[in-house]
Amino acid sequence: MKLSRVEEFLLALVVPAQIRDEFAGDLIEEIPHHWHADGDQRAAHRWVRGQIVASVPSMLGFRLRRGGRLARWRWGASALGLLLGVAQALDSGIVGSTPLAMALTALAIGSLAIAGLLATSGTVLVATWTAAMALTVVARVVSPVSLPELTIACGPIGLIHLFTWRACARARAGSSESGASSAPPAAS
Repeated sequence: MKLSRVEEFLLALVVPAQIRDEFAGDLIEEIPHHWHADGDQRAAHRWVRGQIVASVPSMLGFRLRRGGRLARWRWGASALGLLLGVAQALDSGIVGSTPLAMALTALAIGSLAIAGLLATSGTVLVATWTAAMALTVVARVVSPVSLPELTIACGPIGLIHLFTWRACARARAGSSESGASSAPPAAS
């Protein structure tokens, strides 16, 4: 039994790379225990997704404890992005729109803030940013109120997260290179 693509994507989004294989292995071991008696595997996959989502708070704590200063930058960028997105959405007049448009906008802005904290690669950030932009476009289409500035709400947030993620990745690479060069030579 293996994880589905959705579950692998969620793992890549939520679980840090250094513990991802162990985490996935534990989930795969438990999958057969959550099958239905008739062999239906859908319940087992729902259980896996639930376990991944339930691990978000502990994984955020893990990243904050392990990330030090870099993790605080990502928290700051997510908070700033969330504030900018909410301010822009409110300024665009979303409050006078339909509940569906408000929900889509909240999902777009919230998903970007969460991806800014959890993303393990630039690809995940770009995919989330693209999905968020699509959600805001759909919100504009379903809204009876004109929301011309709404799609702007996700643009700056995505850029903030991409720049912050890239800066953190460069800083990590620089610290690992300096750590490797200061290590004593191996004995022959």
